[in-house]
Amino acid sequence: MSGSAALQRHVPERTCIGCRQRRPREALLRLVVAGGHLRVDPARCLPGRGAWLCPSERCFRNADRRGVVERAFRGAVVPGDASVAALWQEGFASAGEGGTTTGTRKGVRPR
Repeated sequence: MSGSAALQRHVPERTCIGCRQRRPREALLRLVVAGGHLRVDPARCLPGRGAWLCPSERCFRNADRRGVVERAFRGAVVPGDASVAALWQEGFASAGEGGTTTGTRKGVRPR
């Protein structure tokens, strides 16, 4: 094993449900169903199944239009919950086009 291979750090990747592009986990927003409602998990630490989206309006609209949220959560999204596009309109656009959100969990140091 070479010295440079030992220094490379694994970067976890996830697939955006809106555009199907693989990106580093830190560049995506995590969606969860908590209490029967679709929410954004900015700290990426809420329990349960998650779905990942690029923080762009295009990806939010694609996910909503294609109906992939129900598939990603295996039907766990209650009908009548806020749509993914509505989440964008409610203020999750604050991450900006192509931006990222950051969050730290209590007691965990950022890397």
